[in-house]
This record gives sequence, structure tokens and C-alpha cells, in this order.
Amino acid sequence: MSVSSVKVKIKNEKRSSETLEVKAVRAYLDRQVFQDLETKGYPVTPGQWVTKYYRFPRGKRPLLGEQGYVQVAFDGFTITFSPRERKFLGPLK
Repeated sequence: MSVSSVKVKIKNEKRSSETLEVKAVRAYLDRQVFQDLETKGYPVTPGQWVTKYYRFPRGKRPLLGEQGYVQVAFDGFTITFSPRERKFLGPLK
């Protein structure tokens, strides 16, 4: 499956007083092989919505295999999304 774009929407709940730190957004082409989509990272302050949209040119589109997924790595945990199953998994440490 060729991925032409990825949209990541994150909300830091108001009851949380800590800033979430997104470290990386990665596309795992297989269980062991990944392609970085975002490595600069960004903070999400309490009560804030952050939306990031990544559009890939033809030559740089990730090709997700049968076991492929998209992972958002935070400081201390990760969340994964399987586009084939349309399911989120996480938070995982």
C-alpha cells in the first residue's frame, strides 16, 4: 500500500498539566524496517490541539507491507496505527 499523505491530530487533555513531547513520526514498512516522516519533534501543551499534515512526493511515498503501520513516538510511550485494520494500538512503553 502506497501512502501519499499522513495527517496526525493530537490533543493534550486539559486535566493533564504536563506538555506532551512528540519525538518522531515513522512509517514501518515491515516489522523491522521504518522510514522517518518527522524527526524534529514538537510539543503539545495542555488543552492544545496540534494537527500536522505530511504529503509525500511520488518518489518518497512509504510502501507499507502486510505488517506495516504508522507510529507516533512520544517521550515515554508510543501509539501505532494500522491503516489496513484501521485500528490504533497504544499507548505502549
